[in-house]
Amino acid sequence: MTGRFDSRRHDATFWEPRLAELAPDLSKPALAVARQRLVQWCAQNGGGLTATELRTYLEDVQSVLAQAGIRQGVVRRPLPTRGADESPPSRPRLRVIK
Repeated sequence: MTGRFDSRRHDATFWEPRLAELAPDLSKPALAVARQRLVQWCAQNGGGLTATELRTYLEDVQSVLAQAGIRQGVVRRPLPTRGADESPPSRPRLRVIK
C-alpha cells in the first residue's frame, strides 16, 4: 500500500489522515508523536515531505520509543567491587520506578 504514494512533496494537511496508511506497522504511541510533529517536520523541510522522507521520520520515532520502552522504569544498581577470592556477585537488583 505504501507504493501508491508519489514522490511529490505534500504538506501536513495531506499527510495527517494518511499516516496510518503510510506506515501500518507503526505503534499507537509513535503515531501520536508523529501527528504532533508532522507540522514541524513539513515546515522544517520547506515545501512539505515526500513519502520516503516521512517514512524516515516515522522509523526514527518508532525506534526511539522502542529504545525508551526497553529502559523505562528499570534502574540498575552498581555492582559492588570484590576481591580475587570472593564469590561472584548475586544477580543485580532492579528497582521499579513508579
